[in-house]
Amino acid sequence: MSREVSARTHVTGVITSGPSERAALGRWIASRRFHIFVTLAFNDTVSLDVARDRLRSWEAFTCRTVLGSRWMQKRDERPTGIFVIEHIQSNTHWHGALNIAGIDQKRFEQAGRAAWRSLVPRGGLSPAGSTDFQLILDLNGLARYISKYTSGSMERDEITFLGP
Repeated sequence: MSREVSARTHVTGVITSGPSERAALGRWIASRRFHIFVTLAFNDTVSLDVARDRLRSWEAFTCRTVLGSRWMQKRDERPTGIFVIEHIQSNTHWHGALNIAGIDQKRFEQAGRAAWRSLVPRGGLSPAGSTDFQLILDLNGLARYISKYTSGSMERDEITFLGP
């Protein structure tokens, strides 16, 4: 985790369980310049493949709204960050820390909420997905919170990096 990883990189394998891995992830998160904490909840159980697909689509929809149709070519303007999935067996949701330097926070939040609503609509007995956006005031505390579930065995593809 000590090197930068490009967007949509999913490293196969398992992070061994233990406090040192959780601490390493926490240190990595704390060392970055993240501005906003994002929770994207399914309010239901979904597979890891579906969750990853929705997260990638959320990134694309949100970036297209705030950066325009050529958002992929605007490498220096795109949000960067990390998302960690939690509770795959129940109430599946992503926690993320993002650097949105140069992007209006309110516009980003509005675009992110609208994108998630369109990607995780209410269906049958399943409630619609929900979002939470918060300004990061304590990066070390956030790092501990996001990395809390890495104390068990965690698949590396449950961690997703966003950005160019």
